[in-house]
Amino acid sequence: DEAGLPEESHESLKVLHKYLDSSEVAFVAITNHLLDAAKTNRAISLFRASYSFGDMEILAKECLGSSKDTDTVSVQKLCQPYQEMMNRKESFKTFFGLRDFIHLIHYLRRKGTAAIDAQLIIRGLERNFNGNEDFELTCNTFIAQLKKRDTKSIERRSIIRILEDSLADKPNRSATGEQEAFDEVRYKLIVDPSEDDSLSRLLL
Repeated sequence: DEAGLPEESHESLKVLHKYLDSSEVAFVAITNHLLDAAKTNRAISLFRASYSFGDMEILAKECLGSSKDTDTVSVQKLCQPYQEMMNRKESFKTFFGLRDFIHLIHYLRRKGTAAIDAQLIIRGLERNFNGNEDFELTCNTFIAQLKKRDTKSIERRSIIRILEDSLADKPNRSATGEQEAFDEVRYKLIVDPSEDDSLSRLLL
């Protein structure tokens, strides 16, 4: 996954050439960046076209589930602000992607026991679209679709509170103990710059 992340100047993926030539190991590489000819000539390349707004609506509708009350917040009111941010801010486009939007929809489905309101959307954004300079603009863009004027009543959590809630979050289980469909909890990535992992130990 994300085969385009390693620095090209270090030629980290050059180690794959031997395995691609010998066909001893089968694998699928997923990347948002075009790999060089040395890689693509050794493999079968499948290019996927950019998704349309209609594709996003279908995806959001299926992920949200037909059993949810979609009258309060329509699928379009979730897709439009995301697409607006993708077209409006290059920094947002390079930082986030469709997977973040899908995890937002999954979060809204899991937590929206009654109806999806502005507070729930903010919590979903805090979980899936936080961490860069465009976060406040992202929140305002989503809330604007709800035509909500009083935004002061919406609670904002601290980074520590967001992490604590995220670590405590568990998927819902059915009566048989199996995880329900569309109910996965997103993995957490915590970067601890301390030399002795002290920050991670404080959280865990």
